[in-house]
Amino acid sequence: MTSTARPRQGSLLLAGLVLLAVVAAVAVVLVRDEPRQAELGRSRSTGSSQDRDAATGVLVTELERALRRGAPARAEALAAPDDARARRELRVLVGTVDALGLDDVELRHLSRADRDLDRAEERRYGDDAWVSDVQVSWRQPGSGTTLSTVDVPLVTSWSEGRVVFETARLGGDGRVPMWLLGPLDRRTAGDVTVVGPRGQLPRLVRQATRAVRTVRRTVPTWEGPLVVEAAPAVGAFRLASGLDQAAAEQIAAVTATSDGSTGAEASVHVFVNPGVYGSLGPRGQQIVLSHEAAHVALGAVRTDAPLWLSEGVADYVALVDSPLSVDVLAAQILGRVRAQGAPERLPGPAEFEAGDDALGAWYEAAWLAARLVAEEHGEAALLELYRRADRDGDVGAAFREVLGTTERAFERRWSSYLDELAG
Repeated sequence: MTSTARPRQGSLLLAGLVLLAVVAAVAVVLVRDEPRQAELGRSRSTGSSQDRDAATGVLVTELERALRRGAPARAEALAAPDDARARRELRVLVGTVDALGLDDVELRHLSRADRDLDRAEERRYGDDAWVSDVQVSWRQPGSGTTLSTVDVPLVTSWSEGRVVFETARLGGDGRVPMWLLGPLDRRTAGDVTVVGPRGQLPRLVRQATRAVRTVRRTVPTWEGPLVVEAAPAVGAFRLASGLDQAAAEQIAAVTATSDGSTGAEASVHVFVNPGVYGSLGPRGQQIVLSHEAAHVALGAVRTDAPLWLSEGVADYVALVDSPLSVDVLAAQILGRVRAQGAPERLPGPAEFEAGDDALGAWYEAAWLAARLVAEEHGEAALLELYRRADRDGDVGAAFREVLGTTERAFERRWSSYLDELAG
């Protein structure tokens, strides 16, 4: 699966398988290096919006300093003394930034957020807590030189006359860096960088290394890197990847930029969903990770190629040397053909929507379309078809210029091919 500016769904196991806001009235300048508390000497009920913004700005600046210097005690002092949960979150956050070796970590308080806490959140954080938008920037070693930047919600509240930290894990509709969401560690091996819970790293490093080898057999010009982020929980996967709830419940992994941006220099990562990915066997997990590595190698997060071609080529690259038979790898679409007849049109965006009961079958159908091109025109022609469609956004012209046929004629041949394979 790839995630782009336009909605895209994907990487099941063949179905079995970021405005710097100006707060004009507030300018907080820290001229000393020692920790400062956001002391205002008034409660929220008498404090103005400017008070809250100023105090939150001080807290955010102090948190940035604690993260940059690996100072857990300094970070913990930003929470209320009796708030063990918030102090633990801050301690874990400092440890995670240190373990991942994050560079250029920057936090900037923007403004009061548009959203309010719901009732459950008010019960958890207090009825005088509020949400602010904070711009978070960082650079992940192993994934290029470009800064990743997102705006995340930060919950703070009043405690004994000062603003205190509540949580940076609120989430919502936007992206939240995975390193804000729980304890993580990092391992590297050659061109591979894997981030995730410590116990999962050895296996993921092996699988990611093998995925790079698999992809380079078909795309030898790809030099990497491959960055894999394994979420500690499904909720963290959804927030870090930018998927909606329905997709996050079905998708084993997704390839996306680290901050949701679409610039050519944006860092592209593979995000792994612990729930779905963990339920697959070793072979299934390897296919999924190889599929996602193919997306990285082919620049699929910014492609203008149709979904069936992008997903089909990624599966072709992942499965080109698989010892499993077509009957096994395409069991769902072939079963559907036997029961309902072969589809007459290649799958489009609607077929790749999460929640479609036949989603797995459509992934397999896309794979078989890519496989058919490679069988009848050669692997080089398949990759050139993808590159032309990716570059020009015109798959019809790509069919004519690369394969010497029309898209409709190919669809008819593909439909017959499915019939043949279904027997």
